[in-house]
Amino acid sequence: MPTELLVLYATWIVGYAIIAALLMGEYKVLYQKPLLTFDRFIEDTDRIKEDAINQIQMCQTLALLEQIREKFLAEYGLISNLYDKIELLPGEFHPEAGAYLKKTRRNVRDLFRVKREALIPMSDEQVVDKILGSPFPELAALIPRLKKIEGNIPITQLQEGLYHKVIFSQEIIEEDSDKTSSNGQQS
Repeated sequence: MPTELLVLYATWIVGYAIIAALLMGEYKVLYQKPLLTFDRFIEDTDRIKEDAINQIQMCQTLALLEQIREKFLAEYGLISNLYDKIELLPGEFHPEAGAYLKKTRRNVRDLFRVKREALIPMSDEQVVDKILGSPFPELAALIPRLKKIEGNIPITQLQEGLYHKVIFSQEIIEEDSDKTSSNGQQS
Protein backbone atom coordinates (compact mmCIF):
# COMPACT_ATOMS: atom_id res chain seq x y z
CA MET A 1 0.00 0.00 0.00
CA PRO A 2 2.75 2.54 0.64
CA THR A 3 4.04 2.03 -2.91
CA GLU A 4 0.61 2.65 -4.37
CA LEU A 5 0.28 5.75 -2.25
CA LEU A 6 3.70 6.96 -3.42
CA VAL A 7 2.74 6.39 -7.07
CA LEU A 8 -0.52 8.22 -6.48
CA TYR A 9 1.29 11.22 -4.95
CA ALA A 10 3.89 11.23 -7.73
CA THR A 11 1.17 11.13 -10.39
CA TRP A 12 -0.66 13.95 -8.67
CA ILE A 13 2.52 16.09 -8.46
CA VAL A 14 3.45 15.39 -12.09
CA GLY A 15 -0.13 16.18 -13.21
CA TYR A 16 -0.10 19.39 -11.18
CA ALA A 17 3.24 20.40 -12.74
CA ILE A 18 1.92 19.75 -16.26
CA ILE A 19 -1.25 21.75 -15.62
CA ALA A 20 0.75 24.58 -14.04
CA ALA A 21 3.12 24.65 -17.05
CA LEU A 22 0.16 24.78 -19.45
CA LEU A 23 -1.49 27.57 -17.46
CA MET A 24 1.75 29.58 -17.34
CA GLY A 25 2.15 29.16 -21.09
CA GLU A 26 -1.40 30.39 -21.59
CA TYR A 27 -0.76 33.30 -19.21
CA LYS A 28 2.27 34.36 -21.24
CA VAL A 29 0.27 34.18 -24.46
CA LEU A 30 -2.61 36.21 -23.02
CA TYR A 31 -0.90 38.80 -20.87
CA GLN A 32 2.53 39.38 -22.33
CA LYS A 33 1.21 39.80 -25.83
CA PRO A 34 0.59 43.44 -26.76
CA LEU A 35 -3.04 44.38 -26.37
CA LEU A 36 -2.99 46.70 -29.38
CA THR A 37 -1.28 46.27 -32.72
CA PHE A 38 0.41 49.13 -34.51
CA ASP A 39 -1.87 48.77 -37.54
CA ARG A 40 -4.95 49.00 -35.33
CA PHE A 41 -3.52 52.10 -33.63
CA ILE A 42 -2.95 53.77 -37.02
CA GLU A 43 -6.48 52.86 -38.13
CA ASP A 44 -7.98 54.34 -34.95
CA THR A 45 -5.90 57.50 -35.34
CA ASP A 46 -6.89 57.91 -39.00
CA ARG A 47 -10.56 57.34 -38.20
CA ILE A 48 -10.54 60.03 -35.49
CA LYS A 49 -8.57 62.38 -37.77
CA GLU A 50 -11.07 61.97 -40.62
CA ASP A 51 -13.96 62.54 -38.23
CA ALA A 52 -12.33 65.74 -36.94
CA ILE A 53 -11.61 67.01 -40.46
CA ASN A 54 -15.19 66.35 -41.59
CA GLN A 55 -16.70 68.07 -38.57
CA ILE A 56 -14.41 71.09 -38.89
CA GLN A 57 -15.18 71.48 -42.59
CA MET A 58 -18.94 71.26 -41.97
CA CYS A 59 -18.84 73.80 -39.11
CA GLN A 60 -20.50 77.17 -39.78
CA THR A 61 -20.22 79.05 -36.47
CA LEU A 62 -17.42 79.89 -34.08
CA ALA A 63 -19.31 78.41 -31.13
CA LEU A 64 -19.69 75.06 -32.85
CA LEU A 65 -16.05 75.17 -33.93
CA GLU A 66 -15.02 75.68 -30.29
CA GLN A 67 -17.07 72.63 -29.27
CA ILE A 68 -15.34 70.59 -31.96
CA ARG A 69 -11.95 71.81 -30.72
CA GLU A 70 -12.84 70.72 -27.19
CA LYS A 71 -14.02 67.33 -28.43
CA PHE A 72 -10.83 66.53 -30.35
CA LEU A 73 -7.95 68.73 -29.15
CA ALA A 74 -8.64 69.47 -25.47
CA GLU A 75 -6.69 67.81 -22.65
CA TYR A 76 -9.15 64.90 -22.52
CA GLY A 77 -10.18 65.06 -26.18
CA LEU A 78 -10.28 62.12 -28.55
CA ILE A 79 -6.86 62.79 -30.07
CA SER A 80 -5.26 63.41 -26.68
CA ASN A 81 -6.69 60.13 -25.38
CA LEU A 82 -4.81 58.26 -28.10
CA TYR A 83 -1.55 59.08 -26.29
CA ASP A 84 -2.63 56.67 -23.53
CA LYS A 85 -3.04 53.89 -26.08
CA ILE A 86 0.64 54.12 -27.07
CA GLU A 87 1.48 52.23 -23.86
CA LEU A 88 -0.53 49.26 -25.11
CA LEU A 89 1.69 48.92 -28.19
CA PRO A 90 4.88 46.86 -28.30
CA GLY A 91 7.87 48.95 -27.19
CA GLU A 92 9.52 49.18 -30.61
CA PHE A 93 6.49 51.02 -32.03
CA HIS A 94 6.26 53.73 -29.34
CA PRO A 95 8.44 56.37 -31.11
CA GLU A 96 6.76 55.87 -34.47
CA ALA A 97 3.27 55.94 -32.95
CA GLY A 98 4.09 59.10 -30.99
CA ALA A 99 5.44 60.85 -34.09
CA TYR A 100 2.39 59.83 -36.14
CA LEU A 101 0.02 61.07 -33.43
CA LYS A 102 1.86 64.42 -33.17
CA LYS A 103 1.64 64.85 -36.95
CA THR A 104 -2.09 64.07 -36.86
CA ARG A 105 -2.69 66.53 -34.03
CA ARG A 106 -0.73 69.23 -35.87
CA ASN A 107 -2.77 68.67 -39.05
CA VAL A 108 -6.08 68.94 -37.18
CA ARG A 109 -4.88 72.07 -35.33
CA ASP A 110 -3.83 73.71 -38.61
CA LEU A 111 -7.19 72.95 -40.21
CA PHE A 112 -8.94 74.28 -37.10
CA ARG A 113 -6.90 77.50 -37.27
CA VAL A 114 -7.69 77.98 -40.98
CA LYS A 115 -11.42 77.38 -40.44
CA ARG A 116 -11.45 79.77 -37.47
CA GLU A 117 -9.82 82.50 -39.57
CA ALA A 118 -12.41 81.91 -42.28
CA LEU A 119 -15.27 82.31 -39.80
CA ILE A 120 -13.97 85.51 -38.16
CA PRO A 121 -15.27 88.60 -39.97
CA MET A 122 -12.59 90.59 -41.78
CA SER A 123 -11.72 94.17 -40.92
CA ASP A 124 -11.81 96.94 -43.52
CA GLU A 125 -8.03 96.92 -43.84
CA GLN A 126 -8.04 93.18 -44.47
CA VAL A 127 -10.67 93.60 -47.19
CA VAL A 128 -8.60 96.31 -48.90
CA ASP A 129 -5.44 94.19 -48.61
CA LYS A 130 -7.26 91.21 -50.07
CA ILE A 131 -8.55 93.28 -52.99
CA LEU A 132 -5.11 94.77 -53.65
CA GLY A 133 -3.58 91.30 -53.59
CA SER A 134 -6.18 89.83 -55.93
CA PRO A 135 -5.30 88.84 -59.48
CA PHE A 136 -7.98 91.20 -60.84
CA PRO A 137 -6.50 94.64 -61.62
CA GLU A 138 -9.94 96.17 -62.18
CA LEU A 139 -10.77 95.58 -58.51
CA ALA A 140 -7.48 97.03 -57.33
CA ALA A 141 -8.07 100.10 -59.54
CA LEU A 142 -11.21 100.92 -57.54
CA ILE A 143 -9.32 101.25 -54.24
CA PRO A 144 -7.76 104.73 -54.74
CA ARG A 145 -11.23 106.23 -55.27
CA LEU A 146 -12.31 105.18 -51.79
CA LYS A 147 -11.05 107.95 -49.56
CA LYS A 148 -12.66 107.28 -46.23
CA ILE A 149 -14.59 104.46 -44.62
CA GLU A 150 -16.79 105.57 -41.76
CA GLY A 151 -18.36 103.12 -39.39
CA ASN A 152 -18.91 102.42 -35.73
CA ILE A 153 -22.66 102.90 -35.90
CA PRO A 154 -24.07 99.83 -34.10
CA ILE A 155 -26.86 98.14 -36.02
CA THR A 156 -27.37 95.09 -33.87
CA GLN A 157 -25.67 92.94 -31.28
CA LEU A 158 -25.56 89.16 -31.41
CA GLN A 159 -24.70 86.61 -28.76
CA GLU A 160 -23.17 83.61 -30.51
CA GLY A 161 -21.89 81.00 -28.08
CA LEU A 162 -19.01 82.43 -26.11
CA TYR A 163 -18.52 85.37 -28.48
CA HIS A 164 -20.36 88.68 -28.35
CA LYS A 165 -20.62 90.38 -31.74
CA VAL A 166 -21.49 93.97 -32.47
CA ILE A 167 -22.33 94.62 -36.10
CA PHE A 168 -21.59 98.12 -37.32
CA SER A 169 -22.96 100.03 -40.24
CA GLN A 170 -20.26 101.17 -42.61
CA GLU A 171 -20.61 103.72 -45.32
CA ILE A 172 -18.05 104.38 -48.00
CA ILE A 173 -17.71 108.04 -48.70
CA GLU A 174 -16.15 109.13 -51.97
CA GLU A 175 -14.60 112.54 -52.05
CA ASP A 176 -14.63 114.56 -55.22
CA SER A 177 -11.20 114.99 -56.71
CA ASP A 178 -12.25 118.57 -57.67
CA LYS A 179 -12.90 119.53 -54.02
CA THR A 180 -9.59 118.11 -52.83
CA SER A 181 -7.63 119.81 -55.61
CA SER A 182 -9.31 123.19 -54.97
CA ASN A 183 -8.78 122.80 -51.20
CA GLY A 184 -5.15 121.94 -51.84
CA GLN A 185 -4.66 125.08 -53.99
CA GLN A 186 -6.27 127.38 -51.43
CA SER A 187 -3.96 126.28 -48.60
